[in-house]
Amino acid sequence: MRIARSWVSIAAFAFIGCGGSAMSSGGDMGSAGAGPFAGTYAATLAETVTVTGLPPAPFAATATIAFTDGTSTDMVETISDPGGSCTFTYNRNGNTATAYPVDQSCSYVLPNGSHQTNTDSTHMAIVMGNVLTINIAGTFVGTTANHVAYSGTFAGAWMGTRK
Repeated sequence: MRIARSWVSIAAFAFIGCGGSAMSSGGDMGSAGAGPFAGTYAATLAETVTVTGLPPAPFAATATIAFTDGTSTDMVETISDPGGSCTFTYNRNGNTATAYPVDQSCSYVLPNGSHQTNTDSTHMAIVMGNVLTINIAGTFVGTTANHVAYSGTFAGAWMGTRK
């Protein structure tokens, strides 16, 4: 069981800053800029992580999420935690937004030396006043510092309040 928890810790730790760095042209959905999303949020992640071959496990994290105007998309989301940051690009329609393009990824090195890449296949956001919800789901692949490959899936949501 300790090995299973270690694997979940390896995989789950990275989801604190999951995101992608792709920028794309076009795709305007009728809204320009970050609009009602603009600003910084204190956010908490609640998700389920499944490392291939192990049972699903819950994971929670905190981060700062900031939305700014985009250049080739409506807006850019930056998720930052003590371990680093990643960005996503979005197209917005009023108070809802969808990552554009889909399947954006983020790669980094974890504090334990593992190299990991997360790909979000679902990344949809809604803001209601000062409350932010971002639903996420996707896959991850990685290699531990000892060169052992691992992979799996994640699904959950960020909940945030504007600072």
